[in-house]
Amino acid sequence: MEEKYTEREIIRSGDGSHTLYLPLLNETYHSRHGAITESLYVFIEKGLNAMTGDNIKIFEVGFGTGLNAWLTLHEAAQKTICYHSIEAYPLQEKEYTLINYSDEREYPEGRERYLQLHKLAWDEEHTLSPYFHFKKIHQKLEHYQVNSFDYDLIYYDAYGPGYQPDMWDAAHFEKMHLMLKEGGVLVSYCCSGVFKRALKAAHFEVNKIAGPPGKREMVVAKKK
Repeated sequence: MEEKYTEREIIRSGDGSHTLYLPLLNETYHSRHGAITESLYVFIEKGLNAMTGDNIKIFEVGFGTGLNAWLTLHEAAQKTICYHSIEAYPLQEKEYTLINYSDEREYPEGRERYLQLHKLAWDEEHTLSPYFHFKKIHQKLEHYQVNSFDYDLIYYDAYGPGYQPDMWDAAHFEKMHLMLKEGGVLVSYCCSGVFKRALKAAHFEVNKIAGPPGKREMVVAKKK
């Protein structure tokens, strides 16, 4: 069971940035059209940059390659961000050290910052700058005990419903609803009927918007 999520190959996506391919699932971590392109559009543009206020608390489902966290870190000069991310199957050092995001996106200290996100201890709070506070949670979402109810934004970045269906049932979104502030937002690349029905069952207001390149639609859901 675990092997299908931990047997991984690094491949290039359409914009040149790396993603991981899982041969036992025939699935990739990101869009084959472009890993960075997708993450910037879905999570930064339609998620983080759509939030009002200067202090944003984020919960990410699926730390994965660390791409969403790394891109968010480089937005933190504009906002103060508290970023928590959960992951059941962390990358190994031999994997994340080969990822090329810092080559494709020339941020100051980009390579060092990317590696730092992976090397930091799990299940501990870290301050990477006065504007970015970070914690990785090594756990399956189903076992996670909610202890914060004040998140502004959730990045929902699990494998698709066809590959990891247990991650897309209403019980998880009831948990997400509980964790968000009133008016808080959940964003995801996914726009499947299963996902939208689960969100509505968990009392989210569900909105479909134009998706990133290669995907017609995505979802922005709001806590009522």
